[in-house]
Amino acid sequence: MDAIDTALLAALRADGRARQQTLAQTLGISRSAVAARLHTLFASGAVQTVSVIHPSVMGLHAVAHLSIRVDRPVAEVAAALAAFDDTPFVSLVSGAADLIAEVRTPGPSELADALERVRSTDGILAMTTLLCSSLEVDVLRPAPGSERDVDEIDRVLLELLLDDGRMSLSELSRRSGLSTGTVRIRTRRLFDSRIIKVGVVATAAVDQAGPAIGVGVQVRGPIQPVVDAVAADPGTRFLATTAGRFDLLATVHADTMSQGVELIDRIRRLPAVVTVESWVHLQVVKERYRLAPTGRPPLTEEGQ
Repeated sequence: MDAIDTALLAALRADGRARQQTLAQTLGISRSAVAARLHTLFASGAVQTVSVIHPSVMGLHAVAHLSIRVDRPVAEVAAALAAFDDTPFVSLVSGAADLIAEVRTPGPSELADALERVRSTDGILAMTTLLCSSLEVDVLRPAPGSERDVDEIDRVLLELLLDDGRMSLSELSRRSGLSTGTVRIRTRRLFDSRIIKVGVVATAAVDQAGPAIGVGVQVRGPIQPVVDAVAADPGTRFLATTAGRFDLLATVHADTMSQGVELIDRIRRLPAVVTVESWVHLQVVKERYRLAPTGRPPLTEEGQ
């Protein structure tokens, strides 16, 4: 990537739905040049759009973080886990584990079934599970809420945006069967209230924004001061309190590896922190979030 691609990626991280004309004005290049660069980045697989809704709004109330060791090629195992609908995140990592996966389900019984399915996957040698008791910061920082914040028409639009966060209003209208005016009003509310957030992720081969580092923290005493300190860092991409061998789990981004080391040292120096373990995300295999199924047919505009 050259300097323009790097700037384009930074702009899309800030607003994954930024229009081509807006990006052209921001970067000082033509709209056609933006279109050509976007096509190259997305078509190569080096960059992909990620749309995120807080699990509480999605109807996903059980979240687990899995550290997995394998006894066969890790990419094959990761691909098998990525095929599961309730496994929205799979990443190859350095450190004691070979890969990290996240499971999100409507409740404990579905979570137990999902964990059993992962554990039974060919190539899984060992698996350590952390249950997320409180999700403090989710990827892209969507607003927490509840399933009552969205109705069936919202869900239709959210499903489409989870598939393609950059889908145009006209295409959303065509796919949903809703009028363009309804789509415009509904999507504006969904984005303005931060029910859904859209950004981009890039492979390590082209990403010059620095490493993504996983951090597991054990705490002595009250955990909230540590949560507040880590959540306040703009580099924190994910943060949850957990039940298991860690009390707190985070994913942080740094511009360089040395800055990542400094960030982890800052966490380690917090008064209540006892131990810190870290790992580096080498390759994100899957990052795709889904709504929990309702079993109900979507409403039409006439059914509002």
